[in-house]
Amino acid sequence: EKKKYPWCGKTYKYKRSMSAHLKVECGKEPQLHCPYCPHRSKKNHHLQAHIRAIHKDINNSDNIKECKNLRFYQ
Repeated sequence: EKKKYPWCGKTYKYKRSMSAHLKVECGKEPQLHCPYCPHRSKKNHHLQAHIRAIHKDINNSDNIKECKNLRFYQ
């Protein structure tokens, strides 16, 4: 059974998912910044997907592998 978070209406099956949402996302501005453009993200894997999709001509596979362990903050 999913539990609904009262402030934003998101629902979560697991308490740890809701805790992660509260810590990183809920009511907060994106903290991760693309090093190539103004794009910002709340989740590292979303930023990685953005870089691979939008900046594929800038990045080679070595840069993408290295990027997986980085968090980009302004």
